Amino acid sequence: MGIITSAMNWLLILVGILGVIGFVIAGIIYLTAAGDEDQIAKGKKAMIYSIVGVIVALLGVVIIQAVQGMLSGSRSDF
Repeated sequence: MGIITSAMNWLLILVGILGVIGFVIAGIIYLTAAGDEDQIAKGKKAMIYSIVGVIVALLGVVIIQAVQGMLSGSRSDF
């Protein structure tokens, strides 16, 4: 289980970093839109996608931890 936990931690860190980078790029697109409605919409959509991606990754980790806890029989609260 140590390898799985280590891999999950690295993937979570990677997803977090990519989410922040994506959000920053989306913010730059939004800020440099200069009134162009298409660019504003593109920036907003990219922000939402980066936030949703990070949330989905975090939920995946929570689900995996819950399943591991159920399978191992441990009784720990989240």
